[in-house]
Amino acid sequence: MKINPNKFILGTANLCTKYGIKSTLINESKSKELLNFAYKKNIKILDLSTDYKFYEKIKKNKNIKNWKMSFKVTNKDIKKLKNESDINKFIFYLLKVSNKKKIEYLLFHNPKDLLSEKGSKIFNLFLKIKKKNKIGKIGASVYTKNDIIKLLNKFDLDLIQGPFNIFDQRLKDFRIQKLFRKNKIEFHARSIFLQGIAADKTLLTKKIKNLNEIKNWFKYLSDNKKSAITETLNLINQNSFIKKIIIGARSRKQLKQILSTKIENDKKNYSNFKSKNLKLIDPRKW
Repeated sequence: MKINPNKFILGTANLCTKYGIKSTLINESKSKELLNFAYKKNIKILDLSTDYKFYEKIKKNKNIKNWKMSFKVTNKDIKKLKNESDINKFIFYLLKVSNKKKIEYLLFHNPKDLLSEKGSKIFNLFLKIKKKNKIGKIGASVYTKNDIIKLLNKFDLDLIQGPFNIFDQRLKDFRIQKLFRKNKIEFHARSIFLQGIAADKTLLTKKIKNLNEIKNWFKYLSDNKKSAITETLNLINQNSFIKKIIIGARSRKQLKQILSTKIENDKKNYSNFKSKNLKLIDPRKW
């Protein structure tokens, strides 16, 4: 079996720019090719932010009319939002630029912004706009379990987007799972290949490649003749709390490989690969 393409959200942080470790430029032409292929394969949601260069292309070309949006509100955006009028203008500007009637998912990019006094006010105003059916679900993008606990103790969120991959399985924590169930949270997994390093040895830097976790993982793949993409998607599929998967691809060929990968129905135990080493699982530490 394969993962249903409807479960995927196409990440755009790497489109029209260099993004991630040992990255190369994905120009506008290649970005469009990737976008068109994804849409034909039934991926219909884009992960967007004003911090991403691809968003600037959207403003000029308005070329995502048929896509749904998962939009991250950045600190830069929040600094410009001083009152209710500003917030209404901001949301309706996003809708106008992307030629849409609704933002499917609206997320705070940084939990600190939402946890601030200003963040609380903005959240409540977003709720008002949500009631007008201009926003589908409101959530936050997080890095840690503590982010989630703090946010859900204070806000009635619909959605959490967070990292989940072979090395970073922190969000399987029973306390987090309990919070998700209690608050009816929709969870979207990002960084499933940890910016590619869990799938491609050539992306490993000297700082990372000698870590025991990396050595053990690639040894397992080699010894058992396993594909990193297959094993990663098996892991994702085994965790039913993951409702959507943000995937970034560097080319049409790479995305095709991900979408054509067959996964196994049998449960596997991948817990021996998980790590608490932030120098590995948090790209901000690389």
